[in-house]
Amino acid sequence: MKIRIFGGIASGKSTLAKYLSEHLQIPVFCTDDFVYTPKFGKRRIESERIKLIHKKLKSSWIVEGVHFAKWVEYTYKNSDIIIIIDLPKSLLAKRILKRTFNEEKHHYSNKFLDSVRLLWMMFRDTSKEIKEYIQLAKRFNKKHLIIRNNDYAEILKRID
Repeated sequence: MKIRIFGGIASGKSTLAKYLSEHLQIPVFCTDDFVYTPKFGKRRIESERIKLIHKKLKSSWIVEGVHFAKWVEYTYKNSDIIIIIDLPKSLLAKRILKRTFNEEKHHYSNKFLDSVRLLWMMFRDTSKEIKEYIQLAKRFNKKHLIIRNNDYAEILKRID
């Protein structure tokens, strides 16, 4: 099975991907894994990303991430199902604030500015992106699920 998960910032893409990976015994990848090198976090050029995708994504996989570009097209063209997470913006805002202020994550250098930036991006982009994800699924004639809650057991049932 090949699953592509889309959703806005803090929508739970990684958490859902890990849950599905454990229950379906399928490897999970984040689109960031294709963008950045593991050692130094250096950005890969587009051709390197594409090569890595073709190398890593074999028979079954789950790919989650917000990236929506030509280099990652393989992940939705070749998926069996596209999952689109569409949660209330109030919940996403709460998660963004929790992520930047309560968790000890090194990549948030200035917690206030980072939270403001992420909130602005979430309010600016989320509704537009959800519509684009749905259009993409329809354009490639893919089975797709629109998820509006965190009932992972129910999501798992709907995939089977």
